[in-house]
Amino acid sequence: MRGAVAFLRAFRYGCLAVKISVLVTSYGRRPYVERCIASLLAQTRLPDQIVMVTRVGDADTEHFVEETIASYRGPVRFAHGKVSEPGVLAANRVGVDLVDGDILSFIDDDAAARPDWMRKIERWFELDPKLGAVGGRDVIHTAEGIVESPANSVGRIHWYGRITGNHEKIFDGAAYADHLKGVNMSYRRALLPEFDEHILGNAHHYETDLCFAVKNQGYRVLFDGDLVVDHYQDAPRHLAGARPGADAEKAYFIQHNRVYVMMKNLPLARQSAFLVYAFVIDGFSILGRAAMGEPGVNPRSIAAMYRGKVAGLVDFVRARR
Repeated sequence: MRGAVAFLRAFRYGCLAVKISVLVTSYGRRPYVERCIASLLAQTRLPDQIVMVTRVGDADTEHFVEETIASYRGPVRFAHGKVSEPGVLAANRVGVDLVDGDILSFIDDDAAARPDWMRKIERWFELDPKLGAVGGRDVIHTAEGIVESPANSVGRIHWYGRITGNHEKIFDGAAYADHLKGVNMSYRRALLPEFDEHILGNAHHYETDLCFAVKNQGYRVLFDGDLVVDHYQDAPRHLAGARPGADAEKAYFIQHNRVYVMMKNLPLARQSAFLVYAFVIDGFSILGRAAMGEPGVNPRSIAAMYRGKVAGLVDFVRARR
C-alpha cells in the first residue's frame, strides 16, 4: 500500500523519482569540507549523488575525498572531479559534467546543511513544476558568534538594477526572489546555462546570472527562510580579492561582475537606468561611505571600483559583438 501511494504521488508531479545531486567544490579547507560532507550524509532525505571537486595539488583534500569514497557503504553515489584552474566557476564546470541528478544543489565547503535541508528542497520542487530554483538562508558564524538581523525582503533586483541580498538574515516564510546566494541554492539541472567566462575573480554575481537564465525560461525562483545552512566565516580564503588587505582587488571583481551581469540580462530600457545608477548614484554613495570612514573604502579601492565598472561594461559590449 505504501509503495502504491508513493508511486501515485510521484506520478502526480510528473516523474517517477526526483534525483538530487549536491555539488561541493573545495580547496585547502579539509576540516571544513569534512564537516560539510558529514552534514550531507546526516540528512533525513539523503542526496542521491554527491559530486566533489578538488584542485590539483591539494593533496590533503584529495586524500579525504578518495578516502571517503573508498570507505562509504551507503546508498549515496559519489563522484570526484579535479580541476587545475583556480576559482569556483572552473570547479563548477568540472563538477556539473559529473552530475546525473534532476536537481542540482550547491553548498559551499565551509557550510553545513541542517538535517532537513534535502527534504525541504525536494518538497519545493515537487510542489511547483514551474519552480526553477530555490535557495535559503546561510547563518553566519564568526569568531564573535552568530551574526543575524531581520529582513523584510531577500534576493531582490530593483527595476533600475540595484541588488538587495539579505540571504543571511532572518526572513519569515518563503517568497519569490530574483537571485540566490551560492552557498545555499538548488536548480533544475536542465535549466542551468553554461557558467559565463566573463565573470571574473571571486565570481560574485554568478548566481544572479544563473537566476536570470532560469526566469528567462519562464520558471520561478524562490527563497525559503527556513531552508538553512550554517556558514563558517573563519575558513581560510584563497580566491583573488579574498586575502587580507586586498580590498581594492575584491572591489574591482565585484563591480566588474555586477555591471557585466546586469547589462547582459536587463532589457534595454532598464540598462539605461542601471548605468545611471551604477556610475552616478552608486558613485556618490561610495564617496559618502569613504567620507564616513567605512573600513575598506579608501582612494585605492574607490579607483578599483570604477575600473571594475568600466571593465564590466567593456566586456559586455565585446561579448555582444
